Amino acid sequence: MGSPRLPGDSRAQWTEDLSPFGGPDNRGPYSVPGTIVAANGEIFGIPGGQDGRSLTASDLIPGQANLTDRRRTIDILPRQTTHSVYGALDQSLSDHVSLYARALYARRAFAANSDLSSLTPYTVPTSNPFYVDPLGTGQPVSFDYDFAPELGHPMIRGHLRAITTSGGLQGHWGGWSIDLNGAFGHQSTRDTQSNSISGRRVAMALADTDPATALNLFGDGTGNNPATLDFIRSTYRDFSRSTVWSTALRIDGPLFELPAGTVKLAAGAEHRHEQFSGGYYYDSTEATPGTFDLLQAPGTPGQRHIDAVYAEVSIPVISVPDGAFPGKLDISGAGRADWYSDVGRTVNPKAGISWAVVPWLTLRGSWGTSFRAPTFYENAGAADNLLYPYPAPDPHSPTGTTGVILITGYSPTIKPERATTWTAGFDLKQRMVPGLVLTATYFDIDYRDRIATPAQNVSQFLAEPDVYGSLIETPTPAEVAALYASPALANYYGIPASDIRYIFHTETQNLSRTHVRGVDFTLSYTRPLLAGTMALDVSGTRLIAMDQQLTGTAPATDILGTIFNPVRWRARGHFGWARAGFSADAFLNYTGGYRNTLVAPAEHVGSWNTLDGQIGYRFPSASPLKGARIALSATNLFDKRPPYVNYQLYNVTFGYDPNQASLIGRQLSIGLTFQW
Repeated sequence: MGSPRLPGDSRAQWTEDLSPFGGPDNRGPYSVPGTIVAANGEIFGIPGGQDGRSLTASDLIPGQANLTDRRRTIDILPRQTTHSVYGALDQSLSDHVSLYARALYARRAFAANSDLSSLTPYTVPTSNPFYVDPLGTGQPVSFDYDFAPELGHPMIRGHLRAITTSGGLQGHWGGWSIDLNGAFGHQSTRDTQSNSISGRRVAMALADTDPATALNLFGDGTGNNPATLDFIRSTYRDFSRSTVWSTALRIDGPLFELPAGTVKLAAGAEHRHEQFSGGYYYDSTEATPGTFDLLQAPGTPGQRHIDAVYAEVSIPVISVPDGAFPGKLDISGAGRADWYSDVGRTVNPKAGISWAVVPWLTLRGSWGTSFRAPTFYENAGAADNLLYPYPAPDPHSPTGTTGVILITGYSPTIKPERATTWTAGFDLKQRMVPGLVLTATYFDIDYRDRIATPAQNVSQFLAEPDVYGSLIETPTPAEVAALYASPALANYYGIPASDIRYIFHTETQNLSRTHVRGVDFTLSYTRPLLAGTMALDVSGTRLIAMDQQLTGTAPATDILGTIFNPVRWRARGHFGWARAGFSADAFLNYTGGYRNTLVAPAEHVGSWNTLDGQIGYRFPSASPLKGARIALSATNLFDKRPPYVNYQLYNVTFGYDPNQASLIGRQLSIGLTFQW
């Protein structure tokens, strides 16, 4: 099964120039013709229509940066081809014991235009035969330049392979069941990024004094020797492998009888071993000729194992025949203990209650704690952190912005995330309207040491120092110089080191606390209609509050309904009708509006409504196609665009929010499935 690529220039909101929507023009200066940054920081645009071999200082355009919308040349979706095969085996060995096995293999290949060219300025020495001195000072100049028009657009191709197998023995004796099973999973990825640029080779070609082979950045992309372009071309490859082994034993069955019913127990033990490896290769343009250098993914732990035991008991307290009041009351209690080899032990209890007051009303509630260990990537530490000079909004600055360095990636001190959850809800079956069912659940989740990033709030860091002060660092000039010398720095906005005043720590880290409250609901109604069955339902979530406290001393702020966080309302409505194998369904999706806090002042983002549909037919059992079903499906049937969002984060600009919406648009598909 495959899908074509979706090019960036096919969607208006996939752009760095937001001025058509009333936003800023964030196109970058990395273009061709390029832009000179002189020794004193002044910029000069290179004129077009010339090859850079006869350029003089008087030809330069003072104060002009040549801009390019790089987003338009990047694919929104890659071209993809997917194959998978699944097999299952069930075999009875005796009246009480059976064997089962499952296996799944999948492979996905992809290819896409990407943006792999460097965002670091190039330094042109005075020895370069095409050197032009805009100031007459005889000093090297810095260049913002895009090689894509000459080298060809950067491309990324790769594949993912995954295999998952599981199997076990099941036994049943006297109401008790036992399941002993094991599983193995392996996934590998490998990407090749071509038409990249070797920074080392670029520096060598710029220092070349031979006009026939030296690199020429002073033209419009027509003045370079093809052999020189091949010389600076590089290939970058990366890979990752993850493997999981697990085994588990589970037993469940009746313990003893009470007047209200049977007390039941479920218990088990698990062992899981996880391995991860990854790395990347730079070809010979970056290292020893003729070889690839393997650089193991830094910071990530190679492996870990987890042991766990758990138990749950269900106790009937009240059971009145025929559903008369006070109905049926059950309580349950559970506990789970996990031992992680890298982050230690955790014990999490849980309790629940369910009271069927009368046949048409059930009340329920639960309380428990949970634990989430950092993933392998989250345990990588600072080894893969990136640095971005950024003009942060600053209400105290006469220009409205202040130069800062954003540090992204992962904090080296990440620890597990914990949460306490309690819920209360009801299930109501309306007797007066047969087929009408309403369920609602109130939930309250209190996260501690929440693993997240405050990056979405960078526009507020300087405006609210009482909230974000612990994430702001004032560096010395020497510290700034060291960061600017780091290969991890990408100066997309061309901010000089002398303009940097602060460092913003936006790494993924343990935020002090996040408290979420809301309601999940479902209202459904079914009834006969036109010799078939009609189904009408709506389900969704209404969040009430999401309070975040970044540090133990910072005040809590409500981040609900802000960018990168959940919206207050999310719902999905459904209308369906089915008769004799034929079915027709329509789905209305609603995503509520929210505030874009990436910009100051914050901007309102409108709601987004889309319609999906499906028409299907299942062939009858007497048909030669017994067990087959054919369906025509549509996603976003009316091709509704997502709402405009002034999305600016680090070196990324969009005209929409990729976390809440999609630019894919209308999708039509036809599927044929068989069961036997």
